[in-house]
Amino acid sequence: MSRALGRLLQALDPCKRGPGLMDIDWRRLGMLAGLSLASVVAWASPASTWQPEAPLTQIPLWPESHEIARPPVTGPETFKEESIENVTRPTMTIYPPKGVNTGTTVVVFPGGGYRVLAIEGEGTKICDWLTGKGMTCALLKYRVPTSGPQWDGSCQCRREPKIHMALQDAQRAIRLVRQQAATLHIDVNKIGVIGFSAGGRNAPVPKGRTWVWPPPSGFAYRGMAGAGGEVDAVDRHASS
Repeated sequence: MSRALGRLLQALDPCKRGPGLMDIDWRRLGMLAGLSLASVVAWASPASTWQPEAPLTQIPLWPESHEIARPPVTGPETFKEESIENVTRPTMTIYPPKGVNTGTTVVVFPGGGYRVLAIEGEGTKICDWLTGKGMTCALLKYRVPTSGPQWDGSCQCRREPKIHMALQDAQRAIRLVRQQAATLHIDVNKIGVIGFSAGGRNAPVPKGRTWVWPPPSGFAYRGMAGAGGEVDAVDRHASS
C-alpha cells in the first residue's frame, strides 16, 4: 500500500485526527486520494505486453501451425522496465528507413542474458538510429528464457540448452529478411547484424575471433536442431 494511501487513512481516522472537519485541507486530501487510487490501479493492473509503435506490427517468425520448442517460462509474456520476459512465440518487427533508402538492412538482436530481452535500450532505440541513417532495421524478439548458453551460479558452471532456440530464431529472421527483400526494397547483399550481450552470440563472427559461425556444435544453416528441418520456403534462403 502506498504512503499516500496511508496518509489518507490516517487523515480520516477519528481517533488520530486532531482538527475538526472544518480544519481539514480538503484540496490536499483530494490530491492524496487521487494519488492513492492511481497507486492501487497500477498495483492491481496486469503487466502489459510489448508492441511496436503504430503502424508497425510484429511479424511471426514461424508458421502458427509449426510446433517449435518452448522455453521454460514462468508466466505469460510481459513487458516491464523496458524488457520483455517469457517469450514463446518469436517475432520480427520491420522499421523502414527515414528519408533516402540506402538498401542496407541491419537485423538487431537485443541482449538480456537469455533471461529477458532488453527490447528498448538494445532494440527500438537502435532501430531509431539506424533508420535515421537510411537503413532498414529488423528487430528480433527471440525466445527466452534459457534459450542459449548461460552461467549457472548454483553450480558455478556453464549450462548449454538442449535446443539453442535463440540461435534458431536468429537464423530464421535473417532468412525471412532475405525472402522479403523485394517487398522491403532492400539489397540482399547489404544485410548486416548487430547483437548486444547474449544477442551478440547469435551474430556471425569471422573465424579467429571469439567463436565461429556456424557454431561447431552442429547448428547449420538448414535442418536446425529441434526445428524439424526445412519448415517452408523461407528456409531455402541463407541465414548469414
